[in-house]
Amino acid sequence: MNWGGWAEWSALGGHVIYVWAAYVVTAGVLVIETLLVALRSRNIRRFLNEDPATADAHDPPPAQTADQAP
Repeated sequence: MNWGGWAEWSALGGHVIYVWAAYVVTAGVLVIETLLVALRSRNIRRFLNEDPATADAHDPPPAQTADQAP
């Protein structure tokens, strides 16, 4: 390959918009995936460390049916 310098390399033979867009999209996906994995990991650790006696406190109360209404 005949390399003429940084300006020629950064132009990427007229395909600069496609190449840099692919880099940006890939970097964005990697950042989002990393954040989602960290969030899932934190939620799993919280769930595993939760006291079983208070675990039901997060669940909503069951809905009353018509025959259970006061």
